[in-house]
Amino acid sequence: MKNLVLLLAIVSLVIFSSCGKDDDEVVLVNQILFEGAISEVTTGLVEDYGVDDQLGYYRKDFTVTDNTISLSSENDPLFSTSTEVLVYAALFSNSNQFTNGTFEYSSGTGNLPTNSFFLSAKFADDVTDANSIEEATGGTIDIAGSANSYTITFNLTFDNNRTLTGNFTGDFLFSDKKE
Repeated sequence: MKNLVLLLAIVSLVIFSSCGKDDDEVVLVNQILFEGAISEVTTGLVEDYGVDDQLGYYRKDFTVTDNTISLSSENDPLFSTSTEVLVYAALFSNSNQFTNGTFEYSSGTGNLPTNSFFLSAKFADDVTDANSIEEATGGTIDIAGSANSYTITFNLTFDNNRTLTGNFTGDFLFSDKKE
């Protein structure tokens, strides 16, 4: 009987210890993680271009940053000079209106995907230095929400197998770029 109790205790210990969460897992909330550095993001911008005449897809550009964004009289974004971190993505939805969901990377060469995709995603950790801008080479971007309140989740890949992960949930400044 003692052996049976001991055996059950050992089996239970093994099962429960193997089911625990990884202690190294980082939960990001309104933050991005790139090359081991976590940065807060506090502001979002959506630029609505409508249906792109050349591609036939509905385009919205999303930007998240750690500082303020305002709009010029021409509806162009103006970033604070103290902005340190910025993530930008041009998303294309295969319909006559923008549809939320998962957007996969496309290089833009060859045939375009039949589903939603992004052609460009950039990360800058010094917006005053053009050399600090990194261009994604793969990954996914998830969009949820409506009107000007969105959740955007990044899982991007860059050269040399570097990754950027993160998200932002909140109200986005809106810029109507439709012609």
